[in-house]
Amino acid sequence: MVRATAILMILTLFPWAQAGAQEIPASTRTGKPLGRPGFLILVSARDSTSGYHRQDGPGAGMMSLVWEGGQLVVPDTMTLESFGPRDLGVRTTAQLQGSGGAGVLEFRNGSFTVDQPLLLTDGVVSLFVARGQLEIRGAQIRYVPPAASATSAGKKPPDPVAGFLFLAGMVIMILALMRMARLRSRGRKP
Repeated sequence: MVRATAILMILTLFPWAQAGAQEIPASTRTGKPLGRPGFLILVSARDSTSGYHRQDGPGAGMMSLVWEGGQLVVPDTMTLESFGPRDLGVRTTAQLQGSGGAGVLEFRNGSFTVDQPLLLTDGVVSLFVARGQLEIRGAQIRYVPPAASATSAGKKPPDPVAGFLFLAGMVIMILALMRMARLRSRGRKP
């Protein structure tokens, strides 16, 4: 228990210790653009409970889709397209490039964990994320936020009330056992 806590503290307090856990393919040379028009998909962006919020800005003629840990910035004349029942997408140009704390993103097929800030931009569309999943399939790039990645894998997000109920039950059980032990100890004394 102490060893696991110490490791967690080291990874949390020292960002350079996290660099080894980075799964996004990165290189130190200049990154290559996507090379073909693409489609950037935000998973669960149409779901009203997912935490995505539309805002004006950051500049004149721009619109943002903001959520905890990320932001998509597009011109306000551009429309976000529906992609399936819950997802939104936006078309990107062939000049889409990505870079972040781990280096330059190489666009190759696969699913990658984002645990350091990452910026994808083509000069028109910009996506900034701090954590989540990036799934690249050809010209389709899907961003799965952390909460959606837990539910998309078939897992339900943890219920915060359940932890409190469990803790309250444990406290009541301990109090009942202590009372029972005290009553038994009184009965044995002359």
